Amino acid sequence: MQREIVTLQLGGVANHVGTHWWNIQEAGFIYDPALIALKEVENDILFRQGLTIKGEETYTPRLILFDVTSSLPSLSEQGDKYGVEVTWTGAVEKIERELPSIFSENCDTSNEKITPMEVTDGEGDKGACYIPPDTTAGSWRDYLVTQLHPRSLNFIPRSVEMGFPLSNSFCMGALCMENVEFSQFTEDKLHFFVEDCDNLQGFQLLSSLADGYGSLSTQLLYSISDEYSKSGKFCVPFLSPLPLIESFDTFSPHLTLALNLSDWLEHASMLTPLSTSSPVLPFVPQQSSLYPTTSLLAAAIDTASLIYRIPESGLDLQDFTSVLTATGRKLTSLSTLLPFPLLKDSTLLHSLSLHPLSSSSSLTPYLHTLCTPVTACNIVRGVPSSYKPFTTGATSYDSFTSLNDVISHEFGKKYSGCDSFSMLANSPLVLRHPFPNVFSPRITPNGFVTAHSATNPVNSIPVSTSIENHNGLYTFVNKCVQLFDYKSFVHLYSTAQKIELDTLQETKHSLLDLLD
Repeated sequence: MQREIVTLQLGGVANHVGTHWWNIQEAGFIYDPALIALKEVENDILFRQGLTIKGEETYTPRLILFDVTSSLPSLSEQGDKYGVEVTWTGAVEKIERELPSIFSENCDTSNEKITPMEVTDGEGDKGACYIPPDTTAGSWRDYLVTQLHPRSLNFIPRSVEMGFPLSNSFCMGALCMENVEFSQFTEDKLHFFVEDCDNLQGFQLLSSLADGYGSLSTQLLYSISDEYSKSGKFCVPFLSPLPLIESFDTFSPHLTLALNLSDWLEHASMLTPLSTSSPVLPFVPQQSSLYPTTSLLAAAIDTASLIYRIPESGLDLQDFTSVLTATGRKLTSLSTLLPFPLLKDSTLLHSLSLHPLSSSSSLTPYLHTLCTPVTACNIVRGVPSSYKPFTTGATSYDSFTSLNDVISHEFGKKYSGCDSFSMLANSPLVLRHPFPNVFSPRITPNGFVTAHSATNPVNSIPVSTSIENHNGLYTFVNKCVQLFDYKSFVHLYSTAQKIELDTLQETKHSLLDLLD
């Protein structure tokens, strides 16, 4: 029996990442009955089935997202305009939503369902259609393909939105929950998705941390921890570059981040902070806008989360977070090889000799990379079974019989002396419109690295990710503690955010405890 997960997304960055992620999920759906037996990922863990008032079947994420109304001028809080589940009994007109032209032009318009189970050496299918990476999306809504349930949408109350800037308001979370209508709607929606689950694994929470959405996330974590204390809570905070502290205005988001971090660490099962800056990846040029950058974060999260979305792994969300935080420290980092560099017409060992696992790129900011991990979870996906592990006659690898042996051996070298576990998944990361065309011309349609430029867009790629628990992130915690040395700014913050100074001192001591 699958165990379901409810996802929470808060704020613009989280919703951009989430939109890419849900689009990726849908791109990987298998529609061909002949291939169902080969399916690895259990989609019902994140999605639910439903019916419209016309009796039409829907398949929507178990998702509650939060944003301001001004960022979604065309979207009603009652949900998407097609496939909507409502109680209206009068005449109903079905309106098909189309993506804005910038995201739909030059796209294959056939209704053919592409269902690749494994990458090959071929030229790939014709379902891919990508947008230039310098394209700017006005809203995540512009490129959302996945249909949402009407209960998925939550708008920040206008009274809060107009009165407090989201960029540095710690008190926004409490103010939102003090709004009786907003609080009741949020609670009802949460109960709806949880009670729809037969066997709840837990929650995924994606949110920015240094603004009002971080404090609203804190309020939700309070509630979830109280009602569902035995469920796993995997939290992914997004950290944008903060300004240098030169005035109170530039100081405020730093302290908001510190306060939210302390609260999240108290109530979450595990935190994996990710940077919104463009990652340094060998076969992906640096990106300059949120739309392509968040697509890379979504691809990495999708791969890292396979461990609890593939039933054969034997781990659920609670197991996953418990193993990685066995030392009691909840901060972890995420690194990736995206794409996982498989040389065309070569072997896995030769590919890894040129691009070793140790060269993976960290997506987590403020990381001291010289620290040795204590625990690690490693995923490699999309290496085709036809790909040779090594050259026949390589005597030093005579004991190896499979690709998995090579992967385990290489991760063992990287994490010598560390408690680590690895999984090799068959399914590649399937890419479909409107995923941006972020890859180097040296990447073939099926994700292999070649010496010359490929002519077709990329359809799928192999990916590897590692989530590590080590002391490298606690330099970041120490920086948060040092914020309290700005005593005059701390006093001003206390007044502006209506927070007792004693509460701020308690936060400081909580962060200091993490450094022991």
